[in-house]
Amino acid sequence: MYSYSLLIFITVIFSAYGTIPFKWRDCSIDKSTQAIQVTSITAGPVPLVAPGPLRLKFSGKVLKPIPIFMIEFDMKRHGFLGTRIPVPCVGGVGSCVFDGCSFVDSLLNSTRTSAQSVAKQALQMIESVNATLKCPIPVEDINVQSYTINVPDLGPIAHVIGDGDYTVTVRTKVPGTGALLGCLSLDVSLGKQCTGLFCGIGRKRK
Repeated sequence: MYSYSLLIFITVIFSAYGTIPFKWRDCSIDKSTQAIQVTSITAGPVPLVAPGPLRLKFSGKVLKPIPIFMIEFDMKRHGFLGTRIPVPCVGGVGSCVFDGCSFVDSLLNSTRTSAQSVAKQALQMIESVNATLKCPIPVEDINVQSYTINVPDLGPIAHVIGDGDYTVTVRTKVPGTGALLGCLSLDVSLGKQCTGLFCGIGRKRK
């Protein structure tokens, strides 16, 4: 469950301007294998801006125990005339696959201070609602009523992905079999701090 909350924080790392409203949907198909169910998410501001505050509210359930899992991210940029352009995995950013049980530790041990900062704040948020952070993940409900993440200056990471709107899908799977434990799709509008005399006159699109 915490992997879904961290997904939101990771998408902030991609620092980009955008215009679409924040939207989410549960994209799980096979309910017989579903172990993670998200019931609500709100996030703001729109666009999400780095550096700056990220305000969150969400709820979900772990429906059955999860001993081990993998996390598969699929990121697509919204292009001209409704096209969707796949974003490859570069340095752990984009359409990447991670070991779910070591995912949090990998962020905390990252050489990027921005990733460490976001991960630490995410952990504090999850701990504030007494949720489980380590495998195995037990059956539990998670309800975050209101929480603010202070997103730091992201440095070079902000240039990995260009300005634009994105759809990010995260799939939680069983290693080996690939059975789908949960699926969440997010439409996000991502931004960066704008400064200077002509700030706000227009938005640059690559």
